[in-house]
Amino acid sequence: MTPEQQMEQFSLAYVRAVAAAAGVNVARPEVDSDSVDLMFSLKSVRDRLQSPILQAQIKCTAKKIPAGIKPLRFELKLKNYTELIGPRLIPKILIVVCVPPKPANWLTQDEKSLALMHCGYFVSLANRPDTPNERSVTVRLPRENLFSVAKLRALLEPGGLE
Repeated sequence: MTPEQQMEQFSLAYVRAVAAAAGVNVARPEVDSDSVDLMFSLKSVRDRLQSPILQAQIKCTAKKIPAGIKPLRFELKLKNYTELIGPRLIPKILIVVCVPPKPANWLTQDEKSLALMHCGYFVSLANRPDTPNERSVTVRLPRENLFSVAKLRALLEPGGLE
């Protein structure tokens, strides 16, 4: 595998692990034609929003996570940015998984635990303005938007992205 393919596979595994722990169904579209790598859904429950669905574009970076509470800055290709900013029927988020520079450091494991390094952050780019940029856009992912079990479940609740 190329380093880029390793990063892609690791980031998908990370996101799927969080979803599994959250009890959220995950599906992968057969064709990535709309910057959708994965779709999340919950089983319908009486008196709740029926069959909530959330789409996600998944990226991975070996860039160092900023100290303190500064947002993570990620350079997103213009094509992906354009496909993430428009209004849509099904909400869509960008998830950026941060990993150490060396793949050998991406996880640690023993008989008691499996730890994935480091973490992922998400952001909705819905209703962001078009850009005059020709190649990419720097996206800021707030540090409080840690992609976690609790956050994923909350995103699938009514008003979860508001």
